[in-house]
Amino acid sequence: MEPGHAAWKCVSVEPKDSQGLGTAKLEIVVTPGCQCNKLVKITPEILFFDVGVLRKQNRTNVELLGFVAFLLDLREDQVRLESASEAKGKVVVLSGVKFQKRELIWALERKVGQKHEAHFAEDNVNEARQQSNKEAAKKRKELDEFSSLRAFSAASSVEAAVPNLLLGV
Repeated sequence: MEPGHAAWKCVSVEPKDSQGLGTAKLEIVVTPGCQCNKLVKITPEILFFDVGVLRKQNRTNVELLGFVAFLLDLREDQVRLESASEAKGKVVVLSGVKFQKRELIWALERKVGQKHEAHFAEDNVNEARQQSNKEAAKKRKELDEFSSLRAFSAASSVEAAVPNLLLGV
């Protein structure tokens, strides 16, 4: 490892498992409400990110996690928030990664200053809406089916009662 990178606190990597995968943690400060997503600066103590969404309804966190996954070419389920204070400081956990500490730092250093469109939070909201619409459609279908069965059952019981009335039973 390069001199100095071993002492960096903004990135920590835990030992790898038998498959060569491990967990890494990133110490991040986020500035919400910017024009775009960007890794602004890396210091030995902290990573500075801008995100292009306003701080409301957890959208900043969703945008940050999606953006980190995108930058490091990870699936979104490999990136989660471990802790976030009311201030801007956050700890992001990367799971199932092959990176060594220096490789992770280098990968991040290559991304500094690159501007990216903010869309991860909006994509997440749209996906939730779409899922909700699918569930609502499924429920409507089930209710329609139930109504049909109920009407059929009522019609069947009326049909069964008519011959009994005619026979005087």
